[in-house]
Amino acid sequence: MKITAYYLSFIFISLILLQACDKKGETPQIEIEKCGVEKPMEELAWLATQKNGCFADANCKTHFYKAVHNFKEVFYNQLEGALCTPNFDITLFNCDGQLIKRYVENEKALFENEVTEIKFLEACE
Repeated sequence: MKITAYYLSFIFISLILLQACDKKGETPQIEIEKCGVEKPMEELAWLATQKNGCFADANCKTHFYKAVHNFKEVFYNQLEGALCTPNFDITLFNCDGQLIKRYVENEKALFENEVTEIKFLEACE
């Protein structure tokens, strides 16, 4: 009888441990702080001003992007095209147009690590 109780206790404790290990260690979703606008290029005045004064020619244009940095929506622009200078230089701005962070040429890997969910918004015409 003692042996049966011992085995039943062992099985019971094993099942409890297996059940505890089976639970998924889900991390809570962290909300991304967004600007609350559908069309940032039109609805954010500072971004609309940048768009109006942006650079555009046949071989090089300013491209605007939105992304996520430290769980906050950010914006940046970059010159792109066949004859553009290939130097990496990106400045992130928050929803109010305030500078958040600047990445220079030797920080491209850091940028790719810290900035996620990059989405193209518009190119200058």
